[in-house]
Amino acid sequence: YVNNPRSPPWKQWYHQKYGIVNGTYVPIPVNILTVNRLFGKNIQNEEEMMEWLESVQIPCPKCGCRNGEEMAKSRVGQELYEAIFETYTIK
Repeated sequence: YVNNPRSPPWKQWYHQKYGIVNGTYVPIPVNILTVNRLFGKNIQNEEEMMEWLESVQIPCPKCGCRNGEEMAKSRVGQELYEAIFETYTIK
């Protein structure tokens, strides 16, 4: 039991998942390191990440996104969509 004085001490555990995308080992879910590795960027913080995302996003039509692909591209852009999300959803 956890409260038993003879129990071994707890060890800190940090769990992170990675994937291989286009031959590159990247963290999943997508984060700054993922974008830097896949696209040769040097994004350093959340503000720079938001600026990059805004520069690549493809807005949905005025009537709204018609499907998941349009929604994803409106958030992460064409290249990141193709690198991560398009192949992930094809089963």
